[in-house]
Amino acid sequence: GKDILPYLTGLQREFTRYALSDVAKMTSAHAIRLYELLVQWPEGHRVVELDDLRRWLQLEDRYPSIKDLKRRVLDPAVQQINEHSPLMLTWSQRKTGRMVTPLVFDYAPKKQPAKAVGKAPAKSKAGKLTKEEVGRLARPGESWEAAYARLNQIQLELPEETTA
Repeated sequence: GKDILPYLTGLQREFTRYALSDVAKMTSAHAIRLYELLVQWPEGHRVVELDDLRRWLQLEDRYPSIKDLKRRVLDPAVQQINEHSPLMLTWSQRKTGRMVTPLVFDYAPKKQPAKAVGKAPAKSKAGKLTKEEVGRLARPGESWEAAYARLNQIQLELPEETTA
């Protein structure tokens, strides 16, 4: 029971948390790994040395030319991240002389479609959360199901007069 608690809290500090639905449709292991690396850096901008990226993606000596790395790893990974995750990712390369050294990744949450003007917000019935409310109150990267469960738990913990 209590003996395992320090290990569980250690896991939360040492590993990156994200919704499985963010990567479920990705078919490239490189896309999933790159996404995991990006969500560790919440700033939305990251400069990564090429050697570090190769190590993080476990490429060893594969794709020694930047052209092959772009075509076989980076472009497909970025396409899958943009298509299947809540992030919009762009990247560019910096050159030192003729050599590409660092890569620059810029990313941000995708913009939500604009809501129709003049439409009344969905009313909740007897304290039930609507889909729109859950979507609006979800944390970045949190799946709808996880947000719904978290918000319902909060609602249950509130005193009765607050929820009415």
